[in-house]
Amino acid sequence: MTRREDFLVSVCFAEAPGDAPARACLRALAARLDEAWRYWEIVIVTDAAETAKLDPLLADLPNLRVLGTRGLSEHYRRRVIGASEAIGDLVVLAALDETDHLDIPAMLDEAAETGDVIVARRDERRVLLDGILGVLGHSSGFRVQARDMQTAVLPRTLLNRLLARADRQLALRFMPRDAGVPVRYREIPQGCKPTRAGGLRRRLGIVQKLLVHSAPSVLGWVSVLSILTALGALAFAVYAVCVWLFASAVQPGWFTTSLAISLTAFFLGVAIFGLASGLLKLIDLVTPDALDDVVDERGHADLFARVAQDLNVETTQDGRDPP
Repeated sequence: MTRREDFLVSVCFAEAPGDAPARACLRALAARLDEAWRYWEIVIVTDAAETAKLDPLLADLPNLRVLGTRGLSEHYRRRVIGASEAIGDLVVLAALDETDHLDIPAMLDEAAETGDVIVARRDERRVLLDGILGVLGHSSGFRVQARDMQTAVLPRTLLNRLLARADRQLALRFMPRDAGVPVRYREIPQGCKPTRAGGLRRRLGIVQKLLVHSAPSVLGWVSVLSILTALGALAFAVYAVCVWLFASAVQPGWFTTSLAISLTAFFLGVAIFGLASGLLKLIDLVTPDALDDVVDERGHADLFARVAQDLNVETTQDGRDPP
């Protein structure tokens, strides 16, 4: 099989291979990349204290780059660093424990042909968990499924678009619900169950990020409910006044208690509505407007062909410019 030479490929890892099997896995991946692509690199982002331990790999793999970061850099921040430092036309954000179960060269070929983001996905389904995460992802604006793996292939144009977002850490883990970022899923073969790396702490961290990015949707619903509460409280206050004016028998203290409760609820509803609306306005102001809402164009108008004679452009019989 001839090696492709039309793209430079970068494979990024946010953790260093800590044991012999992981390093053997990395060497095997490098061999597969070298068979399929002429121009490729592997980027490992790890703590600065761990970089010296990777010197044997640097001696074995000529296309390996190791980036040392501060010790406080967390996993998803290191993924962003790797994606930013990668120089490839096609960038793979991968996890070491998943590479043996995936055909990464085939995923790269698919991304090169389609121009879409290719995301690896497990074949297992968890209806309840996927439903909960789906609702959370929909409110935060991301495509979230429990069976989505950490390995994804991103063309450079789409990667730059994701890196320009304020929520880039989350966007590189779960693709945004954006028509400008087309996504294809590639399921792993039946029966392959890679280890779920990261542990409970990392999973809770990504859920917390999803909750934080759900703030605009939550604030929108809070503002609507608060104004409805204020209107209901005002209506109850009017009802209490009407009962006090026209009812013949009213329990002592009922009118004052009802009026105090209704006015308090009205004040709280108006106050919460103002706070939620103000926060939504602040979020809208700090959110960058990329002005790239047009993601596709179709048409058959050829304006240049219509004015070719007017511009005195000489063409051959087949419509091409003369030599």
